[in-house]
Amino acid sequence: DLIARHGLSDHIKFLGVPSWKVIAFSDHPQASKEALKTRFMIEMLAAGVLVAGSHNICHAHTAEDMNQVLRAWDGALA
Repeated sequence: DLIARHGLSDHIKFLGVPSWKVIAFSDHPQASKEALKTRFMIEMLAAGVLVAGSHNICHAHTAEDMNQVLRAWDGALA
């Protein structure tokens, strides 16, 4: 998965049910969890994806919507 590929599995986790995942950040040796979350949210917004600490997936999301979110995640974690 993207989080593991970027080496952040120890610092970013998903909690909750499949349709509503809360993104949990933990401290990194180089940044606090608050700094990680802030940078992540800024990068996601710059990629056109509004994230407020969770993902709410619904049937109205298209395959292209999901691809945009995945591309945004990849860029935000880089």
